[in-house]
Amino acid sequence: MFTLIIKHLFSLKKAIQSKIKDRVEVVVVGSYARGTQTPESDVDVVVVVLNVVYRR
Repeated sequence: MFTLIIKHLFSLKKAIQSKIKDRVEVVVVGSYARGTQTPESDVDVVVVVLNVVYRR
């Protein structure tokens, strides 16, 4: 699952760069944490941080 998330992050990075051209630098940081398991739920938490720097 983590590999799939990383692949989607890099696809997102490419899409952002293609829309706003070469004037930006996009850094994708992906973090995955497994949540607490209870009888009611099995929580997966995915944290995605996009750092977009605009160059003039």
